[in-house]
Amino acid sequence: MAQMASMQMMMSIMKSCFADCVGDFRSADLQPTEKTCVQNCAKRMAGSYEVVAQAQSQMGNRMGGGAF
Repeated sequence: MAQMASMQMMMSIMKSCFADCVGDFRSADLQPTEKTCVQNCAKRMAGSYEVVAQAQSQMGNRMGGGAF
């Protein structure tokens, strides 16, 4: 179940980053700036998800109930 959630999160990140970074489809390959943008975006978003997950875990532990 956790693996499925992780896959869905990664797909969501990639969809969002692709939409933000890729402007046109004139070429079959990404332009270098588009590729860099997608990579940086994915790293930032994955890092953000990790920070949120850690904060939720810590809050759950303080409340004695685990994760939300």
